[in-house]
Amino acid sequence: MQIKRHSKFRSVLAESLNVTPSNLDKRVVSSKGKPIFLVLDELDHLDPTHHKTLYDVFEWPSAPSSRIILIGIANALDLTDRLYPRLSLLKVSPVLIHFKPYDKDQLVEIIENRYNNNTESMDPLAVQLCARKVAASSGDARKALDIWHHSIEVASSKKTNCLINKPSENETDDDIPIRVGINAVADVVKKVYISAPSSTNELPLHQRIALASLLRLRQSSAASQFQLASVFSSYNGLCSDRGIVPVSQNEFFNVCQLLASRGTLDISGKEFRNRKISLRTDVDSVKLLLKEDSIAV
Repeated sequence: MQIKRHSKFRSVLAESLNVTPSNLDKRVVSSKGKPIFLVLDELDHLDPTHHKTLYDVFEWPSAPSSRIILIGIANALDLTDRLYPRLSLLKVSPVLIHFKPYDKDQLVEIIENRYNNNTESMDPLAVQLCARKVAASSGDARKALDIWHHSIEVASSKKTNCLINKPSENETDDDIPIRVGINAVADVVKKVYISAPSSTNELPLHQRIALASLLRLRQSSAASQFQLASVFSSYNGLCSDRGIVPVSQNEFFNVCQLLASRGTLDISGKEFRNRKISLRTDVDSVKLLLKEDSIAV
């Protein structure tokens, strides 16, 4: 079921548990009965103007007699810090599991599996281009499939134009197979999808702060590569200055990995103390992105 507003959440959940909305809290924290698994997807797409209902939901599993198990799914890595800062005050600490973005090889496999049975011919180099661009930007499988779908439309349009420009009595539209090549994918990538963010506000909060932390180190040193521990220390300093609760050391590394998957950072080394980070993009471009960011700068 789809619920976009908090006002409908309690009534829908109460109905599914065969209780009235007024008895919902009592039912879910009761020790009697079978465990209740509540899965909430796209949490970051809920109406952000009122969070009381979801604060209540996050508190349910921490009740002494609670039998509810809550699983929340969101695209934003900093969801609990950005949208639900009161959770720490309520001593409610959800266990955060970060899933890495898809890499190039995984995206290639996804595209090939989804479109392998279609009639269009798939140029392996075009599939590689699509996967590589998305992996460097976001690692979002939906975006990769979107690009490929629109590339099919571009290739189909070029095929139709070819028939119009070169009519043949014996050749029909079905006689020429659709071949999705590099040019079709490149057209879609260039015109519609993959582009550098025009503002760091397009990045999650802690990714912006991590980027600003690295830039701060670059501006105060002649070095271009820094120990991850040094960047983490700079990050903690920025969070303290802005009154933002920082993520843990391991979570910070996940934040940096996400930035690396976008093509913004380079990470080298295996152990935390030996890992080094450097900007993959030029300093001026990062300065321009951070210029109007009141949180990160």
